[in-house]
Amino acid sequence: LNPPTVDEVFAVAAAHDRMPRKSTSFGPKPRNGLVMRVLD
Repeated sequence: LNPPTVDEVFAVAAAHDRMPRKSTSFGPKPRNGLVMRVLD
């Protein structure tokens, strides 16, 4: 199977649905302790 695109993941999240386990696994993984923040 092809991995889901970022747009597909956002669409599922916007619909308040869930995806199968491990289907939203992205690589490379962020480092431990890294803080993610949305910049508007």
